[in-house]
Amino acid sequence: MKELDDKNGVKDDIVGRVVRAKNQRAIIDCTDANNNTPLSEAASKLLLLACNTVYIVCIMYAYVSLLFTSIYVLTFCVLVG
Repeated sequence: MKELDDKNGVKDDIVGRVVRAKNQRAIIDCTDANNNTPLSEAASKLLLLACNTVYIVCIMYAYVSLLFTSIYVLTFCVLVG
């Protein structure tokens, strides 16, 4: 937004800062055709990222658990066999 305000000649004085704040607020308060705001779009993407991260951690935990179970079984077979 700053680049657009600079391009449009909005000054950096008191009045210009009010105009810049108004422009930023207008960007935040807008909606798209589905009535989604930029804030809700960002939040949904962050939630998706968090879910993907949890999914990856769960898969890694499963692989590590499987690895330790295999080591345990092999150690038991060597000791017993």
